[in-house]
Amino acid sequence: DRLDAVIPQLERWYDLDIHLDDPSLGAERITIVFTTESPDEALSTLAKVLDLRVTRTGRSVRFAPLRPRR
Repeated sequence: DRLDAVIPQLERWYDLDIHLDDPSLGAERITIVFTTESPDEALSTLAKVLDLRVTRTGRSVRFAPLRPRR
């Protein structure tokens, strides 16, 4: 699935508001299964897999590319 299709599921499961700093990130393809109930663990795993920086303040989460995207 594309990241922009996975985000709404993550928002529901973990009660978060997730935003992409770069809209092109939504096109990233991802296949992942989370077995954790910890939102921080799920978010950090996703960030590592996609080479992103994740910042979280309460329920608000932002993903940003670590490097400029082409």
